[in-house]
Amino acid sequence: MTDMSVSIRKVEFWQVDVPITDPFVDATGARTIAENVFLRVTLANGAEGYGEAAPFPEVGGETRESCLTALHQLYQAVLGH
Repeated sequence: MTDMSVSIRKVEFWQVDVPITDPFVDATGARTIAENVFLRVTLANGAEGYGEAAPFPEVGGETRESCLTALHQLYQAVLGH
């Protein structure tokens, strides 16, 4: 039997640009802004958890857009579980 008070009621995420004080420089240029995504998950009992996606295209190839796509897919899969 599943305890519904710990089921996921809401998932929110939003974009945040974080200035990089010491720019990351590579052959393609310098990155001065971290294009992050913050995440909040709220359970049915009101408990909240926070997370962050910090894509770094120059290192892992992920972009903010790919993170947002993945979060949209995950959101739909976990809501209510």
